[in-house]
Amino acid sequence: MMSCDGNLRRATWLVVGPLVLAACVAVAYGHARDAGFLMDDDNSVVVNRSIRSLWPLLPVVWYGHQDGRTVDGRPLLNLSFAVNRALLGPAPASYRVVNDAIHWANAVLLFLLVEGLLAGSTVAGSLRNQRMAIALTAAVLWIVHPICVGAVTYIAQRAESLAAFGILLSISLAWRGIAGGTNSGWGMVALVVASACSGAVKETAVVIPLVTIVLDRAIASASWREVARHWRWHLAAAASWPVVAAMLTVWGGRGASAGFASAASPWRYLLTQARAIWIYLGRLLWPSVNVFDYGDGLATGLAEAWPWLLATVGLVVGVCIGFLKFPRAFCGPVLFLLLLGPTSSFIPVKTQTIAEHRLYLPAAALIAWGVAGVWMLADRAKVPGWGRWAVAAMVAGCLAARTHRLNDAYLDPQQLWRTSLEASPGNERALVSLAVQMIAKGRFAEAEALLDEAEAVGTVPRALYLARSLAAKDQGDFESALRHCAAAVRVEPGDPRCHSEQALILWKLGRLDDAMQAADRALAIDPLFAPALVNRGNVWLDLGRREQAEEDFAQAVALEPWRVAGWIHLGIVRYLAGDLDAAHVALARAEQLDPKNANAAYNHGNVLAAQGDVAAAIAAYGRAIASDPGMRDAYFNRGATRLGSGDAAGAAADFRAYRERGGSQPVPVTLGEGTP
Repeated sequence: MMSCDGNLRRATWLVVGPLVLAACVAVAYGHARDAGFLMDDDNSVVVNRSIRSLWPLLPVVWYGHQDGRTVDGRPLLNLSFAVNRALLGPAPASYRVVNDAIHWANAVLLFLLVEGLLAGSTVAGSLRNQRMAIALTAAVLWIVHPICVGAVTYIAQRAESLAAFGILLSISLAWRGIAGGTNSGWGMVALVVASACSGAVKETAVVIPLVTIVLDRAIASASWREVARHWRWHLAAAASWPVVAAMLTVWGGRGASAGFASAASPWRYLLTQARAIWIYLGRLLWPSVNVFDYGDGLATGLAEAWPWLLATVGLVVGVCIGFLKFPRAFCGPVLFLLLLGPTSSFIPVKTQTIAEHRLYLPAAALIAWGVAGVWMLADRAKVPGWGRWAVAAMVAGCLAARTHRLNDAYLDPQQLWRTSLEASPGNERALVSLAVQMIAKGRFAEAEALLDEAEAVGTVPRALYLARSLAAKDQGDFESALRHCAAAVRVEPGDPRCHSEQALILWKLGRLDDAMQAADRALAIDPLFAPALVNRGNVWLDLGRREQAEEDFAQAVALEPWRVAGWIHLGIVRYLAGDLDAAHVALARAEQLDPKNANAAYNHGNVLAAQGDVAAAIAAYGRAIASDPGMRDAYFNRGATRLGSGDAAGAAADFRAYRERGGSQPVPVTLGEGTP
């Protein structure tokens, strides 16, 4: 029986532990919440119509599939995004806050599970007596490990972290029954519910009963016959199996992106995974980089992959034999292979043949096992407690610093895509995505080279045409942009993004009727597609229909308040309507969202000047010029504002800069002899 002092110490650990883990999440992940949406986030979150309303509930959990989105065949994952959006809004930060919370909850569950596993009477006394310290160390090292970044900061991969929550909870419930030697009805009901819900989040939940059997044999039972006596708990843990079967059949599963219905060869996928396992182990032991996307490449055949296959077969056979002889010593590696198995065996996942985010939960098993092993060695070496904590703190600090730095890449995605290309040079997604980043920075030659390389790979995606259209548009070649956009429409006529982009280009060309039709086509596909509302609002404005324009802009910012474009256009239309205060609010919001957006700062300057706030207007024009030194109208308007405030010298300098950049409008001040 535990003494009062023991109870107090345990209670202290149970309070301090979760607080320490929360601090770890804040330090390692907090700054990444302002990053934008990436890759699968678009289909699974941004344009996912099924998560825009929580009621009626049926369309949220029974929705049309789109050939392999992350949410397809996973109704509880989809429901989590719908609840997230309803409670916290649709901005990227709102989803990342919840992802961070799930990651914290998983670490708390790991802390409690490891403590419970080490409390058994069959566990060595040195480990049992220090189980709280071991459990917290394992949870801290896992929560700050860089291998978790892909499952936490990448919004769509909530699939990994939410599934991990269900799996950890199910294992914890099963262990309470197994270790306690009871057949509690309520405990089994809770386990069945937890396991079944896990199956509705991700297919990897099928491993739950296998994990409980391994833990049972390694820690609780001295023989397989004893394990069989706990069959009720293992059977309850298998509640995920019929649910996963239903998700794959009735709910349609992942479509052609995963499973034997995909175009990927199971044999070539298996050969690819033989190499992937060693990549994962390398990332776990030495997390110097984090590869966001390896693409969908497969091993070409046995001639290429045989060394990896031989090494992996040797690893698996060795671990299995070791577990049969020494179950406790090999428990961690077996759990690692089991948890990784569903996505890293022969069942193909076409869209990402290698993905580091799959290591999220398997890493927890290996880290916990490793910490327990190191703690036992430290006991034998008589390392004092302060020495162990010092080493643990140093390792955790290094891991947290690396995680913090890797999260920086999500704030500037070009780093993600460059790293992806280094790992997989022929990755089409990375080539096109990096090209888009280069276009945004005005590095068009580099972008075109990347797009040419992507096109040479073979499969030409819609994204490639849209990227070429974007590059041409940003260089002022709207006819070429329209041609590329039309090609994208032909490839995917049901995609509202293609029609919306077409509307924008046609508006730029002055073809207002055609632009209106293209915007209407986008909104016919998705009535709540915010970019199309912005583009249609621009057409309404040019047609003199200011009220309709403002209505579209207001709806766009209500739907997607994180997008700067909607706020800028809403500010402009309110400025034109004479509602300066409302215009100021909208444009201030635009600048807050993107402080480097020259268009937002320039239009904000116009509103501030109209309000008579000369100093603020001059400052806003200055921000616009700092972001875009070629914005000649900002120089002209700042010059006019300075002239009105009596700063003739400053005005003359601005008007000179305006003329040097090709401005032809007459300036209201003499610039002096020799001035162009």
